Amino acid sequence: MRYLIILFCFYYNILYSQINYDKNWVLGYSSTQSGDNTTGVKIEFLKDSLIFTKMKTELFVAQSNVAMSDSLGNLQFYSGGCAIYNSQNKLIVNGDSIGLGKYKLSYCDSEGSGRIPLTQMLFTVPNLRKKGIYNIFYLNLADVYTNSNGFPLSPTQLYHSEIDMNDGFGKISKKNQLILSDTFARAMLQGVLHKNSKDWWIVMPKSQSNCYQIVRFNSDGTYQIKKTCDGMKWTDKDTKGQAVFSPNRKFYARLGHENGLSIFNFNNSTGDLNLKQFIPITDTFYTSGLAFSPNSRFLYTMCNQKIYQYDMKAQDIEKSKILIAKSEKSNKSIYKIPFGQSMLAPNGKIYIAGEATHDYLHVINQPNLLGNLCQFHQYGINIQCLNSYGLPNMPHLREWKEDTTTLTSMLLEQNNMSITANIYPNPASYDLNLDLFGYVNNYQKGKYIISDLQGRPIATYPLLPNHDEYRFDISQIQNGIHLWQLILDDKVRQSGKVVVLKE
Repeated sequence: MRYLIILFCFYYNILYSQINYDKNWVLGYSSTQSGDNTTGVKIEFLKDSLIFTKMKTELFVAQSNVAMSDSLGNLQFYSGGCAIYNSQNKLIVNGDSIGLGKYKLSYCDSEGSGRIPLTQMLFTVPNLRKKGIYNIFYLNLADVYTNSNGFPLSPTQLYHSEIDMNDGFGKISKKNQLILSDTFARAMLQGVLHKNSKDWWIVMPKSQSNCYQIVRFNSDGTYQIKKTCDGMKWTDKDTKGQAVFSPNRKFYARLGHENGLSIFNFNNSTGDLNLKQFIPITDTFYTSGLAFSPNSRFLYTMCNQKIYQYDMKAQDIEKSKILIAKSEKSNKSIYKIPFGQSMLAPNGKIYIAGEATHDYLHVINQPNLLGNLCQFHQYGINIQCLNSYGLPNMPHLREWKEDTTTLTSMLLEQNNMSITANIYPNPASYDLNLDLFGYVNNYQKGKYIISDLQGRPIATYPLLPNHDEYRFDISQIQNGIHLWQLILDDKVRQSGKVVVLKE
C-alpha cells in the first residue's frame, strides 16, 4: 500500500508540475533606430493578480514570439524569432541566427526592423521526460510568390532546435535541424500535446491549399510526418490570422482575412484533422485572432473591429454566433486598439492584443460563460510598455475542466443579467444601427419599434433569428425625440429614446 501511495504522489507531482510552463509572458518593443535597447515587460500570472517586471533587451518581441518557463514557473527563455534570450536578457549559447533565409536578411539583420510581419512563426514546448530540455520549432522565409498581390515571401522549411537550460544560462544543443520542406502558409505554426502526454503534434498549413503537414515529434527527438487535406482551400491572403487548439485537445481552428473560420475535429492519438464546420466571416479585416474558453465550450473570434462568441456544442455552430464587442476608442490610450492575436492565460482569462502598436490588452474575464456573461473588458490592462501585434504562441498544458453546464441554465443566468443593446448613432440622421450585444440568437421572432412621445408607432422593423446586427432606414422619420422598444418573442427586452436630427 505504501508503494501505491508513493507511486500516486509521483504521478500527481508530474501532472501538477506541468501547469506552470506558461506562467510568464514577455511583451514589448521600442524603436531600434536610435540604437537603444528594446524596452519590454515580463508578465507573471499569479492566482489572483499579475506582476509586471520591466525588461531591457535587444530583442524585438512582436507578433511572432514565444516565452517558456520551467515546471515551477521560473522564466527560462524567450524569442521573437531571430535569437533566443534567457531570463537575464542574455543571448543563450549558440542562440543567435534561428531566423533563416529572408527572415534573417529582411527582419533580423535589418537595422530598425526586427518585426516579422507574420504571426505564429515559432512555437516552443518542454520535453516532459527530460528535465531542463525544451524544443523550439520555427520557419524560414523565401521568395516564393514574386508576382503575388499580397506578401511576396512564404515559409519553405520547418526547423527544430533543442534548448538545454540545466546550467541556468541556456544553450542550444541541437540547432537548425530541418524537419520538413514544403511551401507553407504564411505562418500559423501550432502544436498540441499528444494523448500519451510525452510527445507533441506540430501542425503547419500548406500555402494556398486545404492541406496540413502534421509532425509527431517524440520525446527522444525522432519524428514522423503525415499530410491531411480537408476543408476550404485558403487564398493568398493568409498573413494575419491565427490557429489554435482547444484546451481539451479535441479541436483545431484557423481564422484568417477573407478565408473565414475553419473548425476541425482533431484525433489526439492519430493526428488526423477532419473538418467539423466552415464558417464564412466577411468582416475579419486583415488582423484577426482566435481563442477557446478554458472548458473548450466557447470559441472566440477576434475580427479586428468585432468579437464573436461561438458555442462548440451547438448543432449548427455558425447560428450560435453572439456579438460580444465592437472596437472603441478609449481615453486610457492614445491608440484605438482593435482585436487581434489572442491567448488563453494561466489565470483562465483570454487576453487580446491589438493591431500594430498598443499599450493595453483587452480581457475576457469569464470566457466559460455565455454571451455578455463572459465579462469582456475593453482596454482591460495596461501592459506598461508598447507591444506590437502578438502574444506568446504557447501550448496548452493545464488540465482545464471541460464544460458540463447546460445551455438552459446559462440562458436563465443571462436573463437575470442586465444586458444592453447598442443603438447608434444618437442623434441619428438617415440610418440607425442596432447591435444585440449579449442577446442569445434563439428567439423565434422580434421587432424594433420607433414611436412618438405619445407611444404611437411610427416605424416597425422586423428582426430575424440568428442575427445580431441591423441597420434601419429612418430617412422618413421626422426630426425630434422618439421612443423605441426592442421586442423579442413578444417580450419588451429594452427601451429608450432616440433623437432624429437631419441637417
